[in-house]
Amino acid sequence: MSLFTGKPIVWYDHLNSTNEFAGNQIKKGLVAEGTVYAAYHQPAGRGQRENKWLSEPGENLTFSVIYEPVF
Repeated sequence: MSLFTGKPIVWYDHLNSTNEFAGNQIKKGLVAEGTVYAAYHQPAGRGQRENKWLSEPGENLTFSVIYEPVF
């Protein structure tokens, strides 16, 4: 169990890409570490290394988690 992951979880019915949305929120300074953005449907999702993530509405886990690691 994490002390901060998923606090909060923000659900949307439709986002083109949770990854793109999360990136925009970070740029605007509107997100805290541990925030999860999830969508029931994302028609333009992105996977690792610029791969597309295609899914039918409600059929897959489509979410992005914000972490700010310190090295």
